[in-house]
Amino acid sequence: MIVDVTAFVVRTVLREMRVLFDSRPDFCVTINASAPELRDGSLMATLNGCWPAGLPRRHVGVELTERSTVELPEIVPALRQLRELGHPVYIDDFGTGYSSLSLLQHLPIDYIKVDRSLLPVAPQHDGTSFIPEILAIARRLGAGLVFEGVETREQADMLDIPGQSIRAQGWYFGRPDTVEALRHAIAAQSPETG
Repeated sequence: MIVDVTAFVVRTVLREMRVLFDSRPDFCVTINASAPELRDGSLMATLNGCWPAGLPRRHVGVELTERSTVELPEIVPALRQLRELGHPVYIDDFGTGYSSLSLLQHLPIDYIKVDRSLLPVAPQHDGTSFIPEILAIARRLGAGLVFEGVETREQADMLDIPGQSIRAQGWYFGRPDTVEALRHAIAAQSPETG
């Protein structure tokens, strides 16, 4: 069942986002993957089976939940293969407690998606924010950061740290919408359109 859902998602993303992929070399969409799909090769078969010729693989990243990392020895070869093909690999929901830091250092990942529970609602002036430690972990692993659950301008400003390349996602930037609405929003922000 999950393999069918993943195949549907991959085909839909490739069909509906192709215009954005072709016009914006830095545009990337991520799909969720399960450990069983990585272990049995079905995710790789799906990607290879419907990938259009000439489209760089960097446009579709693969997210693996932190919970899936408990199956580390079985999934590392698939993660390496994804990266070799050019798909960025993300560990999702970092900070939910399913993996240890020592486990993370063995994962071939490009980005850590930080769970919203680790992002303060407002700036912390008492030294209780985990953001500096999370930055240090990402630096040590050579991974980029994506903070999930950014809902306010204050939270976005907290992540605007000089010298750091931090990505963010959340309702502050936009709510779930149709592909057509996304295309219009991106076109409205493009320098070419004003």
